Amino acid sequence: MRYVCIHGHFYQPPRENPWLDEVEVQDAAAPYHDWNARIAAECYWPNAAARLLGHGNLITGIVNNYTSISFNYGPTLLAWLARHEPDLLAQILAADQASRRRFGGHGNAIAQAYGHAILPLLNLRDKTTHVRWGIREFMYRFGRQPEGMWLPETAVDIPTLEVLAAEGIQFTILVPHQARRIRPLAHTAWHVVRPEELDTTRPYLSRLPSGKHIVLFFSHGPLARAVAFEGLLHSGDRLVERIMAAFRPQSDEPQLVHFATDGESYGHHHRFGEMALAFALDDITRRQLARVTNYGEYLASYPPTWEVEIVENTSWSCAHGVERWRGDCGCRVGTTPGWTQRWRAPLREALLWLAEAIDRMFEQQGARLLVDPWRARDEYIELVLDRTPDRIAEFCARHGARVLTQGEQVAVLKLLEMARHRLLMFTSCGWFFDELSGVETTQILCYAARAIEYAEGYGVPLESEFIERLRAAPSNIPEYGDGAGVYSQKVLPARVGFSRVVANHAICQILEPQRASAVPRAFAVHWTDSEQEEYGVTALKIGRVQVVSTLTREAGEFACAVLRLTTHDVHCVVSDTLAGTSYEQVKDELLGLFARGSLSEVVRSLDRTFGAAYYTAKDLFLDDRRRVLTRVSEGIFARLEDSYWQLYRENQRLMEFLRDLDVPLPQGFALAVGFLLNRRFLRALTATIRGTGERDVLEAIWVDMQKWQVPLEAEAAGEICRQAIEERLARLLADPMSQAITEILFLLELAERFRLVFNLWRAQTLFAQVCTRHLRSLLRRRVHEEAIAHQVAFLRHLGKRLGFFAVNGMVLDDWE
Repeated sequence: MRYVCIHGHFYQPPRENPWLDEVEVQDAAAPYHDWNARIAAECYWPNAAARLLGHGNLITGIVNNYTSISFNYGPTLLAWLARHEPDLLAQILAADQASRRRFGGHGNAIAQAYGHAILPLLNLRDKTTHVRWGIREFMYRFGRQPEGMWLPETAVDIPTLEVLAAEGIQFTILVPHQARRIRPLAHTAWHVVRPEELDTTRPYLSRLPSGKHIVLFFSHGPLARAVAFEGLLHSGDRLVERIMAAFRPQSDEPQLVHFATDGESYGHHHRFGEMALAFALDDITRRQLARVTNYGEYLASYPPTWEVEIVENTSWSCAHGVERWRGDCGCRVGTTPGWTQRWRAPLREALLWLAEAIDRMFEQQGARLLVDPWRARDEYIELVLDRTPDRIAEFCARHGARVLTQGEQVAVLKLLEMARHRLLMFTSCGWFFDELSGVETTQILCYAARAIEYAEGYGVPLESEFIERLRAAPSNIPEYGDGAGVYSQKVLPARVGFSRVVANHAICQILEPQRASAVPRAFAVHWTDSEQEEYGVTALKIGRVQVVSTLTREAGEFACAVLRLTTHDVHCVVSDTLAGTSYEQVKDELLGLFARGSLSEVVRSLDRTFGAAYYTAKDLFLDDRRRVLTRVSEGIFARLEDSYWQLYRENQRLMEFLRDLDVPLPQGFALAVGFLLNRRFLRALTATIRGTGERDVLEAIWVDMQKWQVPLEAEAAGEICRQAIEERLARLLADPMSQAITEILFLLELAERFRLVFNLWRAQTLFAQVCTRHLRSLLRRRVHEEAIAHQVAFLRHLGKRLGFFAVNGMVLDDWE
């Protein structure tokens, strides 16, 4: 009668640039590209392949935690996973399927309201859209109707529960202070309950004014706090003890000990937290201390016998209800002296004003094209998930007030994109942190700016008034002053129009002619005409470019010319009016000027023809800018290396003389030799791994590094080795007899020789997959085939080098 359910709320704020539909590089997440990538590596992936340790801290098993815990993934995060980590998403979906087989048809995954807005602060129409989008997105990913739904920040009121119940959601999860009073279903007298008095081991029925009802589970508060904030995940044994101590002793009633935390607790907030979770779940099951379950299965077996009335307008992360998202209530993350959150209320007021203005325009313009604009908005999630031409045509046919022309379909899509950004601008993270200019608040202001752009396309000017209203929101950082300053300094520069897309594409092509230029997801770019001439390092390209928005199908055609002056200095101009004969004449004139070698005349002609506005490398999108300038810098470093090598050869005897006399090298010499030897070591390491270089060369460089006491750039060297090992393990997964295994062992020996330290997590995971897919077959066949016996021996040796004691219950020592 004892059951355990652990819920992980996995969520990240949406981080895509609203104009590009791409997450741009975030330096604070280094060495990863962005925070989504970093947290995926630290948490989401490790929970899909968590280590069980034993026998001297060797790996005894690898388990997918998602098969044993209740969980929800934010819809916008799932969309990111689908684009950037499809293998991880496949593991999550497979875990839900496995849990349905394990738990009587009830999957571990539950849905989440779409945009992580605080639902009690939204009007009924917006509540409904967020819930419907969350359900539809869940069904698209998981292939089934969700039984439960996570409320962002567990923020709740009766209208929110009414929407959930109306949409078929059976249960949600709250925390104890959100319960006001309780009673058995057969009784009439209510009992007012304090948080510490609430029995969280049972589900509660919430009867709603409409006559509908929904089941509420209340997370065990002390356990959740201990996991999230008190270091309980430092010990799997201690976690088991605390879970088991939460049961009422000597009770014959069914009891569900359950708690909910941010899923990021397991690996990101607490390193190796996923291992403590895996151990606890395995230990509870193996020792039969309780039955691990999920909410759906438990509810099917033990329907509620008690009912509850909630405390409305409450949440799990604000002691003042939901004030954190509309006022300076005192809830904050940091402790910077003098900082306040007086900006929160004016920010919400400005956004509410903007939302009302956009809604009026949406309804008015939408009524001209759509049978029911609000129903179309509710169902627009179908196109957010799948924007193929056939889906767009079917959607417009279903919702159009008549047969819509191509232009009218574009107008419909622009209206609905405006509505989507207007919904996302209320993402809760924009108010959660301490400063108005923070990343999360800037993000929701970008959503607002994008919605404003769409609205102003219909002749509805909103931006000036919106900026004026933002002046009432004070920043804690003097350089911004207020919300208007944040908007002008951080939001407006992020805007991207068709012209900048064209310029970005053209500049990348002329600076990186050997590389296929990537285009942001929000656009498709096609050159309908182009011609390029080069002379030395200089080059001129001129052509016509068609750009199409993949979000709205809006299209434009532009003339573009880009002049490369040096390896990094460019002058690019774009026109949306130059066409036909005029374009051909301008092209011929420009190419003629360039052929005569008069670059200044080319620039003057560009300015006369295209206007004064121009683009340079600094106008590239952030990722492109970093990549292009890194490539340019690499050329400079190569020349610098040649100079340092000459310096080293000319002064080697002097340096050795100083060393023999125990005199420290002058800083200039030390910097030069450090730069030189590290670059040569990394190049020799790469050549050795590829088989195009000799290990003796690598060893000689290593000896020189020891002689001159040059510290190795271990992170860069380790990354080269890690990638090579993982690439060869992937080959071994495809072909278990691949000779890649000897290369892997060689690489591990190299890493040990040169004291390279890198993360073996993915290599270990791939090795376990190799064994899962192939080992039993190899063990059966090795008796008759000597080559297979040798390969099994190599596998056993590799497993030991990677820290395994056993794989899938098979002890490595038993493979002999």
